[in-house]
Amino acid sequence: MSYKLKSLVYFSCLVVAIFAYVQVDNENVLEENNNTVELQNIEENTNNNDLIVQLSEEE
Repeated sequence: MSYKLKSLVYFSCLVVAIFAYVQVDNENVLEENNNTVELQNIEENTNNNDLIVQLSEEE
């Protein structure tokens, strides 16, 4: 294979690897965001339950 063809193949592989890395990183960020929202919902539910318990204890 000529030097130019080898260089083109290596460069193409590098571009594909970078693209795949960015895609995986984006998926990880989305998963972290979903986990954060889920934790916030759990915290809100816990706060609501605590309030219900407090009101029940006061009665």
